[in-house]
Amino acid sequence: MLKKLFQKLDTNHDGVLCKEEFQNALMSKKELSPDRIQFLMRIIDTNSSGQIDFTEFIVAALDPLNFTNEHFEQAFNYFDIDHSGMITYDEIAAFLEDRENSQE
Repeated sequence: MLKKLFQKLDTNHDGVLCKEEFQNALMSKKELSPDRIQFLMRIIDTNSSGQIDFTEFIVAALDPLNFTNEHFEQAFNYFDIDHSGMITYDEIAAFLEDRENSQE
């Protein structure tokens, strides 16, 4: 559901929401000042790229009050590939490399 929404908002289909796409999406739903939209963009754009990627979009859409310990355990286990109880640099690098390859 969120992926389809993201794709709909990504009008030029480049895989990120630029400032204009983000602004158009917000203006269509609410009357927000340009300053407020710029503030929201800065908060959501955690890597300061000037664009909102899908991961940032998902994080912004999540309600932290709905998370349980089980959710955090599942997320941890997803990254803990060797089930050592720790997430290593190599495991993060493998995840990022896999993610990068899947976007090509």
